[in-house]
Amino acid sequence: MDLSDRRSLNQGQSKLTEEITAAMKAINKDNLKKKIRTTRRRMMAALKKKGFTLSLGTVHNYILMLSGKLARWHVKVLVNEAQRLKRVEFVKAQQVPGTELYRSVENDVHVDEKWFYLVMKDGRLLVFPEDQLPATYTQHKNNIVKVMFLVAVCKPQLRPNSTRMTGLIACEAFTEVISAQRSSKHRDRDTLEEKPINVDALTYRKFMKKRVIPAIRKGLFWKKGQLIRVRHDGARAHNCGGNAQWFSQWGQKYGWNIQFETQPPQSPDLNVLDIGLFNGMQAKSEEYRMDSSSVSDLVARVTKTFSVYPWRKLDSCWAVLHEHYRSIRMCEGGNKYCDPHCGIRRRVAKGLDPVNYSIHFDDGYDTDDEDEA
Repeated sequence: MDLSDRRSLNQGQSKLTEEITAAMKAINKDNLKKKIRTTRRRMMAALKKKGFTLSLGTVHNYILMLSGKLARWHVKVLVNEAQRLKRVEFVKAQQVPGTELYRSVENDVHVDEKWFYLVMKDGRLLVFPEDQLPATYTQHKNNIVKVMFLVAVCKPQLRPNSTRMTGLIACEAFTEVISAQRSSKHRDRDTLEEKPINVDALTYRKFMKKRVIPAIRKGLFWKKGQLIRVRHDGARAHNCGGNAQWFSQWGQKYGWNIQFETQPPQSPDLNVLDIGLFNGMQAKSEEYRMDSSSVSDLVARVTKTFSVYPWRKLDSCWAVLHEHYRSIRMCEGGNKYCDPHCGIRRRVAKGLDPVNYSIHFDDGYDTDDEDEA
């Protein structure tokens, strides 16, 4: 009996040759143009058409060997030439004259609106073999209860007494409490209930006057007399109906110097709420949903989500904002860029501000270290 080592006869999987590498990258590049995700099975089928018959496991290993990874993509707003110029001018205006630094944002407040839904249209749930997915019905998907919230935040910072100001200023729901006009299976007639309201110029002005501006004065009380910039987008309700003139006058009352500025059109990447906070609130609010069945329940859980939002995450949103500043200037006002790694954890570990105020990408980073997510 031959007892010699026969392992050398086992050829194993085929090697990753230059021909297979070129074919895999060409297949993936073609799918990227079509915005089609290249799965292992799709790659295996495409390789077979090119004459390379490989197993699913081999294709998986080759993808790892070529450092393939999943990356998120999303639809971006279209920016025309005039809007590109406005974006560049707006970013350049944030630079301190005569320096290579952007101005401090500790006196900036960002304001924006966001829809929150009582029940999401779809999602993922954990089920065991004996479980059955719950069925949720509605007359129409547009009938799902939703409420618009007005949110205002600033950069987390220390107060004069060395306590931490989290940057969370206001989260107000556009609702009103009215009495029911008729009885139903849910409540009796004349029962007080909370209902969403439409947001127009007058409603926006009312909420800013009675809720947001007082909250700014309370949250940043030690900055009375200093210039405070409130940034919002160019929605019609923000500036029409005389709101622009009214805000310029009301911001100067009682010894305060609050000025309102409108961010360029088609520029959600210039507001920290759209950059990260709204997405974080949307995900976290689902954890508090429980058996929410009314507008009041929705308002309560969204308000709670806002109140517990970590200040370090909000601080990181301001750091990403300045990455967008640099990317916009590099793209000459366009938005065809991916968020670069900005080394926030490294800066915090060294006791530095997470925000890198330099107008250059290569300033303030440790290029010798590995990039952090």
